[in-house]
Amino acid sequence: MELDSKIKELLSSNNYLTKKYKSYKEKYQLSLKEQKTFNVTINSLKMKILGYDKLVLKLQEELEYNIRQNETEMYQVHTVKTTANEESSELYKKKY
Repeated sequence: MELDSKIKELLSSNNYLTKKYKSYKEKYQLSLKEQKTFNVTINSLKMKILGYDKLVLKLQEELEYNIRQNETEMYQVHTVKTTANEESSELYKKKY
């Protein structure tokens, strides 16, 4: 009799622990899925950031190139205007 009750108690405890184990296992599996999803999201955001960094560098290079081009053009225009002014002053002096 005592043995039977002990066996029933152990079976009941075993069933409870089995259910508890299954519950923890399910929660663990769900956490793994969430972690994988987060990792994919994080990796895609990292790729976007790298893309934006490359774009910023490219745009900075283009901006610097355009600034240099504008400075060169401004210098050329200034040189042409200065030369034209000098020539017109010389013509004015010769005339008068």
